Amino acid sequence: MDFEPLAQPSSAPPLQAPPPERILSKIFLNEKGLRGGWRLLIYAAFVAALGFGGGTVLQHFIHPMRGVFSFGYSLTYEVFSFLVIFGAALIMSKIEGRPPGVYGLPMKGAFGNLFWQGCLIGLIEVSALIGLIAAFGGYSFGVLALHGKDLLRWGMLWAVFFVFVGLFEEFLFRGYTQYTLADSIGFWPAAIVLSCSFGAVHLGNPGEGWVGAAGVVMIGLLLLCGAPAIFGWWLGGTRVLISARHSFTPCRTAASSSKGTCRMHP
Repeated sequence: MDFEPLAQPSSAPPLQAPPPERILSKIFLNEKGLRGGWRLLIYAAFVAALGFGGGTVLQHFIHPMRGVFSFGYSLTYEVFSFLVIFGAALIMSKIEGRPPGVYGLPMKGAFGNLFWQGCLIGLIEVSALIGLIAAFGGYSFGVLALHGKDLLRWGMLWAVFFVFVGLFEEFLFRGYTQYTLADSIGFWPAAIVLSCSFGAVHLGNPGEGWVGAAGVVMIGLLLLCGAPAIFGWWLGGTRVLISARHSFTPCRTAASSSKGTCRMHP
């Protein structure tokens, strides 16, 4: 009678659960290190901490009046907002061992050619938009409320204001967040997700609708098509001029009263 040899038992039963450390590694780590989702959560925590701490300090020095526009307060808020999100990215760059410039705003190219090229693109976009609205009778510049030195001074102040508006908006949605999310799901999927999020945020603006929000999404994606590898200062400059078009909103339109002025000061 022949007997088949018994199979050697495996070193680990097939139904045995993997070691706990392996489960945690798969949850938190991939081949590149800490997963992008967790890095974004850590970044958000730093943003919240810096925003809360810095905001608490600022409240002791700045006391805006409710219902009254204050240029100084608005400028301080935009500068502070940008510093918070950029400061959190600087902390993450130290943790991750990367130069902060990989997140889109390298110091070497600060306000260089790419920034001014972006400003030119933004100027063309704004001019075309306002020009078309005016051509169809929907917009009128009105009359200037300022002249001479006052006009120059307030023009320069508003230029500085919109520089920080543009840098804040672009770095918030296309700085560390774009870099890290793209590291997980790819550049264009990340760009689509964040551009749609940026458009959704605009729905909270007074008078904003789905058409305007969709335009924000499409413009962002079109600009990224032109500069997927240089989107930092290039898009920052573009956003400066695109954001500046809101300064035209106090001006007279065809639907408003027959008399109006375009005011560029509080």
